[in-house]
Amino acid sequence: MYIKKKQPLLRTLIVIFIIIYLIVTLFPIYWMVNTSFKSNKTAYKSPPDFFPNPPTLENYRRLLNEDITILKFFYNSLVIGFGTVLLCLLVGGLAGYSLSRFRLPGKQVIMVFFMLSQLFPLAVLLIPLYVHFAKLGMLDTYYAVILAHSAITLPYSIWLLKGFIDTIPVELEEAAAIDGCSRIGILWRIIIQMIAPGLVTAGVTSFLMSFREFLYALTLTSTEASRPISPGIQVYFMAVMSLRWANLMAATTITVLPVIMIYIFMQKYVVSGLTGGAVKG
Repeated sequence: MYIKKKQPLLRTLIVIFIIIYLIVTLFPIYWMVNTSFKSNKTAYKSPPDFFPNPPTLENYRRLLNEDITILKFFYNSLVIGFGTVLLCLLVGGLAGYSLSRFRLPGKQVIMVFFMLSQLFPLAVLLIPLYVHFAKLGMLDTYYAVILAHSAITLPYSIWLLKGFIDTIPVELEEAAAIDGCSRIGILWRIIIQMIAPGLVTAGVTSFLMSFREFLYALTLTSTEASRPISPGIQVYFMAVMSLRWANLMAATTITVLPVIMIYIFMQKYVVSGLTGGAVKG
């Protein structure tokens, strides 16, 4: 009876905690959008307005005219992000299949090495990568950033996709081989079809990581020709031009919105992918 009496109080405390957590988490996003509809003059007002008064679309119009360079940064991020996804799915899928199906010496050591590589800070690998790409003449190109981002996300993709392939019965591949299906045919007609949730999860994770990554993207690029959006906004608003908070918030809103939409629409696939690959180790 005592426990039953405490259950409503526990639920109330949980609801209060969730509300506070949501306010703390979502308020910066609200303030970003709120500031994007203010003029640069009202953005510096003290005390600040919690609602734009009056609201203006001038900051967004400016992005399409004077600050159009931001859209170039956004395009660069899309190219680099999708390039990273393609490379991670291709290499990660083949590596995961090899580690799952073939008898390789030291297979467990290889898997442990992949996970240990995620423990190193990104800054540790930055200088070797920079020197390597400089010798190859790949600095300030899409390829350098794509390869660097792929190196970060590839171990996770391999682990995830291997877990999915482990859940597929080998008998299905043996039956397909008896019917005359080649190894490539088995991969295309059976494996890819059955690990689709894992591919979506690995793809979305790789894209979001690449889209928000800052350190490598800033160091490996030096011009707007290949610089992604994260370092692009930093350099454009805080180095090249005077700091304009309202314009900065408008640019940030436009760049964040597609990422939020991608995650909202792909969320169920990501969740099913994270749980599906854990059925069998």
